[in-house]
Amino acid sequence: ETTVRFATNEENKETFPQKVVETINTINSGTTPLYRAIGTPEMVGYNPLIPVQTLVTEDAATQVKKTDPVTVTLYVPNLVENLNNVQILYYNDETKKWEFMAPSAVDFATKQISVQLKGDTPFTVVYKNN
Repeated sequence: ETTVRFATNEENKETFPQKVVETINTINSGTTPLYRAIGTPEMVGYNPLIPVQTLVTEDAATQVKKTDPVTVTLYVPNLVENLNNVQILYYNDETKKWEFMAPSAVDFATKQISVQLKGDTPFTVVYKNN
């Protein structure tokens, strides 16, 4: 059995390079536009709907971290019908870049988004301004 939770700030500091941790903190501060925090033009116009979280998946019995992909459903309180281009923005540890991924499901009525991610993946939900 697998347990799923979100990492603490300390765990992020232990897991990721300082630059990634700084980017997470900058995005979560809400004071810098996303494209500036990440430094790529394709992020222009996108805004986070939730703070960046890091998914941690562990074996329930041994608490050993796992990296197998797992599907999580998140409640996003400010997910409303007229939002455009709702995406998952995540840090790809293989490419060392922040990348977009389409959620597997978006339910505006229940304000829930489902996404499949590997353990130890920092991510947020974003949308694009019109």
